[in-house]
Amino acid sequence: MKRLHILALLIGLPFALAACGGGGGASGGAAASSATLSGVVADGYLRNAVVYLDLNGNNQLDADEPNTLSGPGGTFQLDPAGHDGTRYPIGVEVVAGQTVDEDSPGQAITQGYTLSAPPNHFAFISPLTSLVWQEMQKNPTLTVQDAEVRVRFKLGAGNELNLFQNYVDNAAAGGDSALAVDSRKCYNAARLVAQLKARMTAELQNNLGTQYDTTDHKVIDFILSDRVLALATSIKANVAAADTPLTQEALSATVDSMLATTDAARLDSDLDAFYQQRIAENLQVWDMTPPQPTQCSPDAAQTAPVTTTVTIDFDEALDPMSVTNDAVTLAGDGSTISGTVSYDATLKRLTFTPATALEAYTSYQVILSSALTDMIGNHISDNTSWSFTTIFNESPPPPPNFS
Repeated sequence: MKRLHILALLIGLPFALAACGGGGGASGGAAASSATLSGVVADGYLRNAVVYLDLNGNNQLDADEPNTLSGPGGTFQLDPAGHDGTRYPIGVEVVAGQTVDEDSPGQAITQGYTLSAPPNHFAFISPLTSLVWQEMQKNPTLTVQDAEVRVRFKLGAGNELNLFQNYVDNAAAGGDSALAVDSRKCYNAARLVAQLKARMTAELQNNLGTQYDTTDHKVIDFILSDRVLALATSIKANVAAADTPLTQEALSATVDSMLATTDAARLDSDLDAFYQQRIAENLQVWDMTPPQPTQCSPDAAQTAPVTTTVTIDFDEALDPMSVTNDAVTLAGDGSTISGTVSYDATLKRLTFTPATALEAYTSYQVILSSALTDMIGNHISDNTSWSFTTIFNESPPPPPNFS
């Protein structure tokens, strides 16, 4: 299997990074080693957030790292303390009870989360730049521009505004220009991402307990970014449907709806250990996406003959070692149907062949085992199942010949 260092720090590639990435997010930043870094932190503008120079790239503030608090309008001035600030990523701690989102004046954030930006892209830091930086860390072959385009496309954030530009100011300017429309999309996307990260962070803290404080923050950020991007289709749909900034009530209701489709209980120590293992494997391509059925026969709500076999095609290869005779369960009429399971690696097709003909005019449920994995160990989603109904399609025997 091809491999490379998935956590190879991009801080060793400052000049390549500075040359990439739509819009050069460090416009106004300085190249001199002792120059102050000036920028803005936003979901909406965030005041009293801790902004720091992530010298060791571990996605958390350490005692020896230069830091400051953001002021009104989310502005900050960060003294790099003799370091070349353009060489390192910027991290932001949004602190519960301290940081104020100026979208809700006077109200401190109730649940903390983190933000970040790639090296030399410190002028505007938001939940969207955080996703860009985490995609780069997970896939070190990506340039800033590649990662930015990937995130922008997944979230439906338009094409006129790159994610290192100030969407808050551009959205406030109003108008119907493509830039104004895309700015409003980015604004809504960023606020949804921030709320999702905050809520998922709370679940991680709750499920991990005291272990949360000692868990590698890079692992936590990878978990959160993967979980957020898993909801990208829903984020994209909500961004497309709203041409004005979402109200706080609409924002909360939308996040509630999206999180209802996820299993918060799985944000636990097992998932943390799985991510630790995946990071240690240094895979060439970061993949935490479970295999997905692309075509099933019989499909949901279809009718099928009593002699049917069940086939499921997947979007990626399954690990043959995970394909056992328990991989597919067929249940109907109060009992489980016996049969055999086979796998065609070329077609990426799983087949269940019943031992006997099924009952006519009966509803059957197909259940896939969560033990099924792809080639690098991602388990299929829990509760993957659907139902179909049989019809009687057997021709009657010919009448006896009495002649």
